[in-house]
Amino acid sequence: MTQADGWEKQYLYFVGKKKVYMTHSEAMTQGLERANKNPKSTRYGRQNPICAEWNSEEQITKWRKAWEDVVNLKLEHKQLDERVDCRSFKERGIDEQPTIHEGVTARIIEKRGGVSERCEMNRQIKEDNLLLHKLKELVNSL
Repeated sequence: MTQADGWEKQYLYFVGKKKVYMTHSEAMTQGLERANKNPKSTRYGRQNPICAEWNSEEQITKWRKAWEDVVNLKLEHKQLDERVDCRSFKERGIDEQPTIHEGVTARIIEKRGGVSERCEMNRQIKEDNLLLHKLKELVNSL
């Protein structure tokens, strides 16, 4: 896939006495010998523009928006009033603190009668949000 998109790993090859980075396909056309089996990397690891795009905030936002659209379409087809919004609480102007992802392991611990740190944090967040709601209602009533 990445080769079809125009990206290939670069390796060191001997060009005469000099070592030059180039792709395997370029080196094969010139009949060069590889100087090193490790691909080109930087201080921060391999730099692949496709991976950089894959891990970008913009790409995550696109995926979340696409997921929102699909879920809302399915909810609409089932004639349900609920809707999903991919934006954060902050972007939506919600003052509540969001809960954290608990995960399967935390749920198993809780199911077996133990106390999971993540589940405990979510219980505390829910209590805080409930207190926030009560305070807002009290302020609005004044």
